[in-house]
Amino acid sequence: VSLQLWDTAGQERFRSMAPMYYRGASAAIIVFDSSKDFAWDTIKAWRKDLQTYAEPGVVIGVAGNKTDMPRALSFNLEECRAMCTEWDASLHFTSALTGEGVNDLFLTVAKRSASLVAAQQKKENPIQLVSEPNPKTQTCCA
Repeated sequence: VSLQLWDTAGQERFRSMAPMYYRGASAAIIVFDSSKDFAWDTIKAWRKDLQTYAEPGVVIGVAGNKTDMPRALSFNLEECRAMCTEWDASLHFTSALTGEGVNDLFLTVAKRSASLVAAQQKKENPIQLVSEPNPKTQTCCA
């Protein structure tokens, strides 16, 4: 699996460039700061952009970052889980500072993406060519 990562750091000035990164993407990770009040509108806006510009069936991972901070998980966890279930997105909690949960996030998203890409390729190429062994030909002196 080969990953190409684009990080806009949530900065609005990069927001207008994001659609060009969505084209052809098979996965996306939406990251929010779990130490602050949950930014539902921002996360929903990123997802809407994905639905608009990315390929159908794009794998989405949602990551609550900064779990190492004192106010970590200051939002309604059940509401967040319900949102991710509705979106068929995996939910992860990470700390970029300590590395906690980061590997799991990328492995989960990469595996789901690879499975979907493989299924799509199989669907697009339903004909499988199988070579048959050549039958031995009879000769007059055999």
